Amino acid sequence: MGVRAADGTDSAGQRQETAGRPTSRDVARLAGVSHTAVSFVFNGRAEGNLSPATQERIRQAAARLGYRPDPVARACAAAAPP
Repeated sequence: MGVRAADGTDSAGQRQETAGRPTSRDVARLAGVSHTAVSFVFNGRAEGNLSPATQERIRQAAARLGYRPDPVARACAAAAPP
């Protein structure tokens, strides 16, 4: 299964009919990086860990997919013990 863009197409330009919002794992697949790298960028810990070019590729992939953080998941992560 390919990664969906905001317009409903996958990375090969094929139309995808699957439902649901894009996840950070979808962003990682489209950007060609690890889920951890995406997490670093989204949580402001990328400096010194990822090159500026990689950070930009992740941001572009997130924009293309129409990625938005899930507020429920963020609240759960913030409440979880370290």
